[in-house]
Amino acid sequence: MNMNKGNAQKDRWFFRIGAALLLIIALLITLHQFGVAFPWGSGTKGSDLIQPGDILCDINDNAAGGHLPGLTPEELRQRQEEEGDGQNLSCYINSAPVFANGKEPGNLEIENPEHNAFPVAVQIVLEKTGKVIYESGGLMPNQHIAWDKLQKPLKAGTYDAIAYINAYDPETKLWVGKSQRELIITVES
Repeated sequence: MNMNKGNAQKDRWFFRIGAALLLIIALLITLHQFGVAFPWGSGTKGSDLIQPGDILCDINDNAAGGHLPGLTPEELRQRQEEEGDGQNLSCYINSAPVFANGKEPGNLEIENPEHNAFPVAVQIVLEKTGKVIYESGGLMPNQHIAWDKLQKPLKAGTYDAIAYINAYDPETKLWVGKSQRELIITVES
């Protein structure tokens, strides 16, 4: 009889642990559905870093209206000729930004052109580590960031990175998709 009592206590203990684990798993799944990113990801570099959600409320103080300064008349003409049909994402970013050092602004040259139908937010991730080093905040169509600092300073060197350009519905501000660009970031000293 004493053995049956011990087995019953073990059964209740396992039942409680199992129920607690199921609740934790259900909570994690629910949080993930609402756009919460978890630090462990699925093991694919960069792909788990972008989660649906409204990050457009964080508008970058360095964002300015219009095209990037310094464009040639030909570059401006080419950009104006591109069609914005309301369905395609268009965004420009310097593919080889240079920073004098890891703490000073560099020439990121991010532009959300006037013809683009979507507000965007750019996130730059180091390819090798998956570490997020820059987040632009929201850029509305016809806004740009010519120069900005990295949020995670880098030591002198050259870094392969990926810029994730996230598009948001202009009405609901919900994430609708992304594109990506490869970058080579140079930090001079």
